[in-house]
Amino acid sequence: MRCVPGQNNNSPEKDTAQRHQQYISVVHVRYFVANYALEFVTVELLQKS
Repeated sequence: MRCVPGQNNNSPEKDTAQRHQQYISVVHVRYFVANYALEFVTVELLQKS
């Protein structure tokens, strides 16, 4: 069965109950990023002899 847009009751106007809710707000993004920043590590490749 092929799905036709607007006929399966999931249009944005009708699907307000399943929209995403904002649970966490980050007031200061720089503090959040500072705590979870990427760390770069140097890697040396070894040759097999």
